[in-house]
Amino acid sequence: MNFRRATMADADLLFAWRNDAHTRAMSHDGREIAFSDHLAWLDKSLTDARRDLFVCQGDAAAPIGVIRRDDEGALSVLSWTLNPDYRGRGLGKAMLWSFVTRYPGRYRAEVKASNVASQKMCVHAGFRLGEEKGGIFHFYREAPRPPK
Repeated sequence: MNFRRATMADADLLFAWRNDAHTRAMSHDGREIAFSDHLAWLDKSLTDARRDLFVCQGDAAAPIGVIRRDDEGALSVLSWTLNPDYRGRGLGKAMLWSFVTRYPGRYRAEVKASNVASQKMCVHAGFRLGEEKGGIFHFYREAPRPPK
């Protein structure tokens, strides 16, 4: 799997994934968004020094998903969306595992209790379940320790 920084050229693709009915059902905010609001969010996200957006591509350069990393100081919060065309193939697990091994760090992921697929992704990628708050599971992954 390869990762590249998202650009404004990805706006249509990311918008389609974000407004997918299943994606919205698994998101903290399940509302459908307008394209103009999406463009404003993407523009702000791409210029925010504390946020990174990575598009994950498979061997054939097909876009598999997107991972957002928000720097919160002591750790970074990850969130992701999988291309709806690739659900159910294990590619979400591979995408998250590839990301956290390529970009090691201290991470938290907030996953809805109903989002079993993302919970499995977290476990596969070495996250541990922390607390549950209001129907949201908080998963944590520590940076690997350097060898002695």
